[in-house]
Amino acid sequence: MHRRRRQARTRRRLATRLHGPDHPDTLTTRNNLAGAYRAAGRTTEAIALYEQVLPDYERILGPDHSDTLTTRNNLADAYQAGDRTSEAITRYEAVLPDRERILGPDHPDTLNTRNNLAGAYQTAGRTTEAIALYEQVLSSSDSVLSPDLSAAFQGDDVELGCRLLSVPILLRSGWVGCSW
Repeated sequence: MHRRRRQARTRRRLATRLHGPDHPDTLTTRNNLAGAYRAAGRTTEAIALYEQVLPDYERILGPDHSDTLTTRNNLADAYQAGDRTSEAITRYEAVLPDRERILGPDHPDTLNTRNNLAGAYQTAGRTTEAIALYEQVLSSSDSVLSPDLSAAFQGDDVELGCRLLSVPILLRSGWVGCSW
């Protein structure tokens, strides 16, 4: 784990030196470092870095760019992981309509944010709202994934499906991420 953090910091310094602090590759590296902090349980550092990089994404790439939307979702995820559920809900509620407008209601990233918001509602004890959103995600996944496709990705085939499609797969049992 320490090696991955060191590598992420090295990549961030290198990207900044090569491209400058406002280059999209530098922003991506900063976002990735925040994700590494979160994965390492360093949630406070992850939140701080997401909060720093988000305004830069908005300024450089614009508020509707997919990388900006992803960072907004990532910040909400970090708040949720840091037991800051109220702030997570506020962030998810703000990014969800933007993802729906820009990517469409059935895009995997939109479904992911909707699912995350449902989880935050559930954590906050807002079960009626959580259930409604989970039902929307399930309904959308049924329309996005044909029964044949969903049935194809069982057991070890899930990883293969992720690699072939280059996206996480939403099954009836929930999101299945890829480990590439």
